[in-house]
Amino acid sequence: MRQITRAIAAVAMWTLLANAASADSITDCRAPVSDRASAERVVAGCSQLIAEQREAPQALLAAYFKRSLIYVQTSRFDLAVTDMDEVIRRQPDLGQAYQVRGTAQGGLRKFDLAIADFTSAIARDPKDANNYGNRGSSYLQLGKTDLAAADLDKSLALAPDNASMHSVRGSLRFMLNQPDSALADFDEAIRLNPRWPPAYVGRGRVRLSQGRADEAIADFGEAVRLFPGDATAVQYLAMAHQAAGHREEAIAEFRKTLRLSPTNQPAKDGLKILGAEP
Repeated sequence: MRQITRAIAAVAMWTLLANAASADSITDCRAPVSDRASAERVVAGCSQLIAEQREAPQALLAAYFKRSLIYVQTSRFDLAVTDMDEVIRRQPDLGQAYQVRGTAQGGLRKFDLAIADFTSAIARDPKDANNYGNRGSSYLQLGKTDLAAADLDKSLALAPDNASMHSVRGSLRFMLNQPDSALADFDEAIRLNPRWPPAYVGRGRVRLSQGRADEAIADFGEAVRLFPGDATAVQYLAMAHQAAGHREEAIAEFRKTLRLSPTNQPAKDGLKILGAEP
């Protein structure tokens, strides 16, 4: 969510809530979010302000925006789209609104709609690197690799220190059979943010494809250490152990994969090849 959280700071409307009817709802709607419980308090506060419909138009706009942002952060993408529809209806030139709605559309896997929103955001703020990166990621999901590459290059030209975009471009380059370029992007992502699991997974995949199983094990192991609940990282760790001839380790990691993701077919296939039960 780091690509959109700064958008809330760009909507400098919160002082307009000062004349709202309920002091509690003002406080809750303006509060920071640190966990799911605080997110629900913010949603409740903003919802009360919206339901009362007694505040200044800009204050209501801010409440819709904040609630939509929280819905995105808590994966309630359909509700996020509905709220941001209202923000855009009220203020159609607000570029950050299209950015957040595009992110929500991507969460719903409506990538054509996401691309349209990111394009609208770019038209309003052509120097925001996140919009190009997000649109490029959406193109990548649709298999439009040329368009994805152009947008990711533009994003990184504007913001070369964006670790997540280096990681996404690394994945694209690996898909395009450009392993050296992919490794360069993953290396840079890890240099910029050593705690970014997707970069380790991406680099591990490249190394595994090159027969560098031991190095791949190290990368996948670090990804799992940083994010133990990532079934994909655990699956690739199992595959790397399998490639290295570490039968027992591979079985253990495939089984762990299935505990995290019971329908994971590569893990089932891997256990079958190794002659082990799930």
